[in-house]
Amino acid sequence: MQQLSSLKKLIAIAFTAIAITATSCSQNPVDKALDQYESVVVKWENKSKSQKVSMGDMQEIQKDFLDLGINPDVMLAGQQVSKAQQKRAMDLAKRMSKLVMPF
Repeated sequence: MQQLSSLKKLIAIAFTAIAITATSCSQNPVDKALDQYESVVVKWENKSKSQKVSMGDMQEIQKDFLDLGINPDVMLAGQQVSKAQQKRAMDLAKRMSKLVMPF
């Protein structure tokens, strides 16, 4: 149960970081972060098609999110996030939640 709680916190942190990511001249950092987040979600959605995500998978999921290297402090620099980006982040968080919730 502790692992599930830690994973929920990690997902919340990742979501928050994505939701506050800045825009820039090159590839939009918000979109880049969302793309990275989505790659983790898709990986686990695909895995869940062949087998249920287990408690043992929780550490690997946590590692996947940590490997994204999203630093909320760096991204807090007073930047704006579009409504479309906010919606995409929420949709991805919901998809991930469905995979890790036991019910």
